[in-house]
Amino acid sequence: MMRIARTCSTLAAAAGLLVAVSAHADLTANTGATSDYVWRGTTQTGDGAAISGGIDYSHSSGLYVGTWVSNTSFGSQELDLYGGLSRTFKGVGIDLGVIKYLYPQSAGLNWTEFSAGLSYGPFSAAGHFTNDVFGSRTNAQYYEVAVSYPLPLGKGLTVGAHIGRYHFDNPTAATFDSYTDFNASLTKSVGNLGDFAITVSDTTLNSSRFVDGKPKLFVNWTKSFDL
Repeated sequence: MMRIARTCSTLAAAAGLLVAVSAHADLTANTGATSDYVWRGTTQTGDGAAISGGIDYSHSSGLYVGTWVSNTSFGSQELDLYGGLSRTFKGVGIDLGVIKYLYPQSAGLNWTEFSAGLSYGPFSAAGHFTNDVFGSRTNAQYYEVAVSYPLPLGKGLTVGAHIGRYHFDNPTAATFDSYTDFNASLTKSVGNLGDFAITVSDTTLNSSRFVDGKPKLFVNWTKSFDL
């Protein structure tokens, strides 16, 4: 999951602005299901399935806010609140924002992350920064690059590849050693039925409470629609 978002403290103000100028804003919703909720190479559901959904506001100015929820294996569902500014200049996309990860039944895991991203054509890159990763009061940085390209055969097929590096300033507090993750995916768009994807993912972690050191193969379905 890559989300570039705005601080939680400004979500209400930004949402109020977007509602006030709703004639110039888009409201969309999304839903999805996956055989394994894998995020930055690590399972969030103990290798189990997940169902998710969210709502997003976006404005012609580039401002956006949204929320997204999914089940996890952490004793609580995950609720994300995010917002930011996304603009394009001479073909280069720029996205600045923040995201608040909330676990209502496991509040000790709550944390906030700031992000900045660039994109050009099929390529994208982003950096994500926090001083409280997983609620541990330790600094962490995640850097990622990705490419997504429609196959020339058409028929709604897209191939993608991604590599990321997660660095923890205090691995003991974060309960993770720093690691690299990478994946490759094939996505099929099926009109009104949504998008279906199959992904192979792996990390340089040998073992942890989230990772068994083996590549993961999972499938997912997502669909977005206007409200």
